[in-house]
Amino acid sequence: MSKQEERHDLRGRRKIRGQQKGVDTSRSKSTPTTITTTTNTTTTTTTTTTTTFLAACDQPLSYAFRK
Repeated sequence: MSKQEERHDLRGRRKIRGQQKGVDTSRSKSTPTTITTTTNTTTTTTTTTTTTFLAACDQPLSYAFRK
C-alpha cells in the first residue's frame, strides 16, 4: 500500500511542478533518461549534467532519483 501511495504522490508532485515551472512534458520525459546515462558514467559527467538540468528545471533530479 505504501509503495502505491508513494507512486501516486510522485505523479501529483510531478504534475504540480510542471504546471508551476511551465516545463514541457517532453523535457520532463527526457530528464530521467539523461540522468540514467549520467549515473552510469563518471562523476564528472554527473556534475555537468546536473548544472544543465538545474538551470533548465528547478528540481528534476529528486524525482528521477526517487524513481
